Amino acid sequence: MINKDLKVAVLGAGAMGCLFGGLLAEKGLNVILIDVWKEHIEAINKNGLIMDGHGGNRVIKVKATNEPSKLNIVDAVIVMCKATVLEPALNSIKNIIGEKT
Repeated sequence: MINKDLKVAVLGAGAMGCLFGGLLAEKGLNVILIDVWKEHIEAINKNGLIMDGHGGNRVIKVKATNEPSKLNIVDAVIVMCKATVLEPALNSIKNIIGEKT
């Protein structure tokens, strides 16, 4: 059984981050995608996450942000960003990491 109260942040909303984050959101988890690409984040928030191919073409409603400093603590973080930006990306989400994250 899925705990739908579980808050999951996906750090890096590229192809793989959107795939995993989208699938988790589709199953009912409370997911927030985090990325620095402002236009991409705005498009996801406005139009939903467009999933093509895996499981059929569809639009998934999922939250996205490029301002992790405005988020609250989450239960889990999935890191899907490139190694070249890993350190600054992790530094940008320190506020969402709690004692039990």
